[in-house]
Amino acid sequence: MKSIAAASLVLALAVLSSAAPTVAEPISHASYRPVNVHRRQSAAPDGSTASQQAIYQQAFTDPVGAAKAANALPFIAGQYATGNLYRYNLVEDNTQLPWNANVPFVAEAAVNGSVDGGWQALPNIEGMTLNRTFAVQPGAVMPFYQTQGYDASKVKRAVMIMPGKPRDCWKYTSLVQNALNVYTTNPQSAGNKADGTSSTSAADRTAKDEVLILGPCWMNSDDASAGAIQSGELYWHGSQWQSGMASRGPGSTALSSYEVMDSFMETLFDKTQFPALETVVMAGHSMGAQMVQRYAVVKQPAAYDASVSYWVGNPGSYVWLTSTRPNENNASCANDYDEWAYGLDGSGVPNYARDRVRDDKNAVVQAFAARNVHYNYGLLDNGQGDTSCEASYQGANHLERGCHFVESVAALNANALPKTHTANFMPNVSHEDYAMLSYNISLYRLFEEVPEGATNTSTSSAKGAATKGQGGSSSAAAPNALVNSVALTQQWPFWTHSFEQLAAAPISAVRGELARAHRRLSATRNNRCRPLLGLALLVLVTASSDSTWARTLLLLAFSLSTTSPPSSLYRTILPNMPKPGPASRSTIANLMRLSHVAGCPCHGCSVARGGANLARAGLNMISKHNAQPGANARGYATPVDNLVQKEYAFELAASNVRFGEGVTNEVGMDFANMKARKVGVFTDSTVRGLTAMKQSIEGLEKAGVKYEVYDRCRVEPNEESWSDAIKFARDQDFSHFLAVGGGSVMDTCKVANLFTCYPEADLLEFVNAPIGRGTPIDKVLRPLLCVPTTAGTGSETTGTAIFDHTATESKTGIASRALRPLLGIVDPLNTETCPTAVHVSAGLDVLFHALESYTAIPYNERMPRPANPIQRPAYQGRNPISDVFSLWALKQTVKYLPRVARDRTDAEARGQMLLAATFAGIGFGNAGVHLCHGMSYPISGLNKKFGKYQHPGYQVDHPIVPHGISVALTGPAVFDFTAPSAPDRHREVAAIFEGYQNGSEATDIARLPDAEVGALVYDRIAAFLADLGVPRGLSKIGYGNEHVEALVKGTIPQRRVLDLAPGIGDVHGADGHEHLARILEKSLSY
Repeated sequence: MKSIAAASLVLALAVLSSAAPTVAEPISHASYRPVNVHRRQSAAPDGSTASQQAIYQQAFTDPVGAAKAANALPFIAGQYATGNLYRYNLVEDNTQLPWNANVPFVAEAAVNGSVDGGWQALPNIEGMTLNRTFAVQPGAVMPFYQTQGYDASKVKRAVMIMPGKPRDCWKYTSLVQNALNVYTTNPQSAGNKADGTSSTSAADRTAKDEVLILGPCWMNSDDASAGAIQSGELYWHGSQWQSGMASRGPGSTALSSYEVMDSFMETLFDKTQFPALETVVMAGHSMGAQMVQRYAVVKQPAAYDASVSYWVGNPGSYVWLTSTRPNENNASCANDYDEWAYGLDGSGVPNYARDRVRDDKNAVVQAFAARNVHYNYGLLDNGQGDTSCEASYQGANHLERGCHFVESVAALNANALPKTHTANFMPNVSHEDYAMLSYNISLYRLFEEVPEGATNTSTSSAKGAATKGQGGSSSAAAPNALVNSVALTQQWPFWTHSFEQLAAAPISAVRGELARAHRRLSATRNNRCRPLLGLALLVLVTASSDSTWARTLLLLAFSLSTTSPPSSLYRTILPNMPKPGPASRSTIANLMRLSHVAGCPCHGCSVARGGANLARAGLNMISKHNAQPGANARGYATPVDNLVQKEYAFELAASNVRFGEGVTNEVGMDFANMKARKVGVFTDSTVRGLTAMKQSIEGLEKAGVKYEVYDRCRVEPNEESWSDAIKFARDQDFSHFLAVGGGSVMDTCKVANLFTCYPEADLLEFVNAPIGRGTPIDKVLRPLLCVPTTAGTGSETTGTAIFDHTATESKTGIASRALRPLLGIVDPLNTETCPTAVHVSAGLDVLFHALESYTAIPYNERMPRPANPIQRPAYQGRNPISDVFSLWALKQTVKYLPRVARDRTDAEARGQMLLAATFAGIGFGNAGVHLCHGMSYPISGLNKKFGKYQHPGYQVDHPIVPHGISVALTGPAVFDFTAPSAPDRHREVAAIFEGYQNGSEATDIARLPDAEVGALVYDRIAAFLADLGVPRGLSKIGYGNEHVEALVKGTIPQRRVLDLAPGIGDVHGADGHEHLARILEKSLSY
């Protein structure tokens, strides 16, 4: 048995070793759940057999015409699965498939299985080895099946098979192994002509030992929990592996499934490992085909692309190439039918391809058209498969969608498929992977066809690299750098591969590794990558004849991801490195843009997407140690101007505050002093009967101030309730406003005031973009006084108003300093009658206002800098003054909220909580909030659709997740995520919570390693919430794994708060999609 050589690069495009297979317990047949396993009825639909055979033959010369004919079959067009047409993996009679006579059948391979709760193990397969040593990057192993005992020197063809939705990689690997047996034992198989015969001579047929079968195992979180995943192995959330999303483990690893596929490809096309390889076929059926098609569309361009074929069988849906669809008949997804993974729009495009898709979608489509893609359809497959609204826009069932897609591709190419694309239609076959893979034309595509333009391609040559790495004017200094680097690797045991392996690789391969280096550093949120990656990038674009310098820097950059560099790096290594030549602005900017990954939080990367400051940081570092006195940095490369400027100033704005027991009685005098003509008093039906409202009205009447009361404010307002309040205010034309109630009342009163001053504006005029237009408020509004009756929102001091936007099923709002009340009247007596549940929810809002504003990005890291002060947002990022208010509010809330929860009559605790709410309002009203609040909006907004949770402490007639509860549910996971951005601040947070739990602050927190701070904060916040009776995660209010993506989509539009989140807001252009998904998944339970 011959194993593949281990000539891997830094991130280990590692060893596809066929030696020493990992032993796994076979899965018993009891663990499979068969679906419709039976023999096909012999009778085809009336009149269809001849038509199907004609379509099969037509496809060889006119695939687009064949697609139209298939779509016209009476049991296909517009029809979902009916009768016995739609079947899974059926056992075929030999006579049913005339071109597949004598097809062997393995029962275990034809069972479509799944396990509730995840697979417990990966079974052994006869003739295959389970490889569990392929490290895509250190600590991230991808398990897969491979042909047992293959000889790498003989392999001319590799076939990689993707599993279906149940992730049963062993079954699909067996199916391909069976198909190979058919091909090699039946000389009549692999027909590539319309009559089913083959034009290939026996001598030219592929030998069995020339084929390597690979079956990647795309496991998910359920499998990890059930036991199928071993330590250090990759897994994904749900079925997100098929759409290129980032892995959920191991640990914090976030690798796109498409990056994993790239690693397989690069290893297979490495001539040092597979010297005879000519072709790789990536095949998939059903959901596996969905992965193959989507990967083929957005795959990173590579030198070996012409040697890769994509076999796509009966997918349930596609990533469409245009924005039009053949079946736009469902209004529920009219706004997002073209978003990834059903189209190329939206924020869900994986990081792997997001920049390329956004920058030049047409180039992506053209690259796909040039690839070798084979569409394969069962002519009886009228099953729906993907039941989503987006899929229904593509057609009613598998075959109809496939036919429509073929026609749509042809429409982009003068109504003909691109010359490298084919479409084949299998008569009398439904959604049967066994039959699809063993059909004669499929056998030809899988095992025999060599794509036009395919060559014996390699991505790595140690001998060639050694030659390329020598010579040139700068080579004399390289040996010193190499020697010192090797010495450093001995000091830092961070890498399992030798430096010599890196030095043997060609410059093209090092470039790829550099991109992976950046992704790895991004995943660990390490901000020490800036200088060395900047230097490495510069040398890669300027020194094609000498990559030693770049390799050395890359090696050192990796060490910085795990440990601090020794001083010898700066004293010894850098001075011995050669000076790169000049490069153009565009050359540097383009490579750095391609290498940069949205999501890297190091500030050098985040300043500009083109990496301008990243390059400058590298230049500055080397110039300090390598330049002669008076040398100018321009000698190293052409400086690049900043592309995005950061903020440089902050403004502090807050309402006037009056605090004290009984100050509500002064309201009437305040309006009399302002000579109010007519006051609009806004409240809700509950508060109208409480003391706060009675005292306010008495004060107005005693002062002789005219007023009108509006008591229809809705708890958790929406467009309808706001519109009603706005109409009331416009009709009355109030000169002044008074809000008496909680945050919902104060927010409603703010917008009533705003739209009275803008009588022609519609509701979305000032609402935050992208939901609204976000128009700046350029008028001074009418005087507004607020009397809060809950200790929560702090809305009496802020310029923010929030509502439920039902169209997007999320919360959004208006944020402007112009909305701030003139005066907040904070009277502890007004919270005496507040129910305990409301106290707790409101108090949680205070807690997270304080936490989020204290941990928001600094004001001088916010981007972009406003061109005019009026454009400076209300939420600006933390600053030294907001920190004072936020930290005090945090300490008071942690101390007094549990007391209020235990005894709502505790006057001291209620008073301190009310004051804490005001302090937190001043803090977050200027610094802003971030992730907890951003995710709370869809958590509340989608509750009516999914969870339908109704909090027992709120007496309302509709499902409700109180705002404070929705904010708290993600709290532990959020601050675990943000801790690496500011470990010392999070240490302070942990100490405050630990003081609450232990009676005194723990003294060992200061010595806690940075890497452990997040976990400690997670534990402390989770324990605090549990003591308050908060539901232990999203799953407790009705959300599950299947809702995570919808929650992410509802969060993405909340840019005003997401842009203040560490790791998202300080990375220009990043939407945080994958980070949000991981946080929400982690928040399902705690």
